[in-house]
Amino acid sequence: SAVKRVDPMKSQTGLTREQIIDDLLAWFTPAQFRGDAS
Repeated sequence: SAVKRVDPMKSQTGLTREQIIDDLLAWFTPAQFRGDAS
């Protein structure tokens, strides 16, 4: 489940599940999907 994947990151970073997900979504910018990211 998603909980099993997020919990290790939560333990390591001290962030909430929502903060981790928000940060991951922010990291996946449209530029990366177009292949423009370096």
